[in-house]
Amino acid sequence: MDEADAIAAAVLRCPGVLDLHPGGWRQVATYLPGRRVTGVRTDSGRILVSVVLAQGSPVPVVVAAIRGALAPLAGDRPVDVLVADVQTPTPPPLVPQLPPPPPPQDQVGPGIGF
Repeated sequence: MDEADAIAAAVLRCPGVLDLHPGGWRQVATYLPGRRVTGVRTDSGRILVSVVLAQGSPVPVVVAAIRGALAPLAGDRPVDVLVADVQTPTPPPLVPQLPPPPPPQDQVGPGIGF
């Protein structure tokens, strides 16, 4: 796993973070051979993450959680957190309610003859 992937995974596990964000006119991404990790930019001097927060999440608390989660990966590099968007979390899909099973029917058992 690349460092950018590890950073992205750690950020997405933080409470209040819904997603990583690509940034605005200046993209926040780490470019790797054949792909990119959106919302994470790393270099030898710092780490920048761009996130989408859940509406109602306290920004200072979430930012502190992100920095804490990235501390083992950051070493002595500062971690900059850009809150690029705030969204209402998508509710989980509704699970259709199955009808109750039919009641058991009377069965003719052994010893009962007709």
